[in-house]
Amino acid sequence: QDEEVVIPVSISVRDVNEAPSLSAETQDSYGEDLAVGSVLVGITLTDPENQAVSYTISGEGSDRFAIDEAGNISLAKSFDFETKNSYTLTITASDGILSSETEILINVSDINESPDVTISLQGSEFAENITTGSTIATIAYTDPESDELTYTLSGTGSDQFSIDDQGVITLKTGLDYETKTSYELTLTSSDGTNSVQTQISFLVTDISELALSLD
Repeated sequence: QDEEVVIPVSISVRDVNEAPSLSAETQDSYGEDLAVGSVLVGITLTDPENQAVSYTISGEGSDRFAIDEAGNISLAKSFDFETKNSYTLTITASDGILSSETEILINVSDINESPDVTISLQGSEFAENITTGSTIATIAYTDPESDELTYTLSGTGSDQFSIDDQGVITLKTGLDYETKTSYELTLTSSDGTNSVQTQISFLVTDISELALSLD
């Protein structure tokens, strides 16, 4: 009877470089007022060989973001909801030979922003005999949310002026150089949520009392 012969066999397992795997979780949305440098999301990465991995970000608007060696994605340029309210980014992780990708969605939420108000004075000074109803200044503004503005005037003597809903400031009661030679008024413009204050300054010039009586 033949004897069974057992021959030992040695099997070697050769390592094959495997691609890293990565994942990320984002918030539902990020306010457009998020500070530059803020971290939005961190990448979770697994590499079977524990090799050093480098990251890149691609996709429309990807230059607005940065990613560090640890996979932390931060804001490099400020958001603007009115320009772009979402970003679809592709994150690529490479171990130098193989790479993997994951896609993340960054949603931007609107934040009510303050209006930008510009005042155009009709002049830096007004004669004391200027007629009531004369225009002193006009207001122009831009509001990111296209909200309408309401206006109020404050400061000593502000009750001598009126302002309509179009932002036109007019003289309501006469000027008197002998009583007041200059005005420092504050215009408050509100979009219902935010308000900005703008200073209005002008001089009153004297007219001889004889000239006033002749008028």
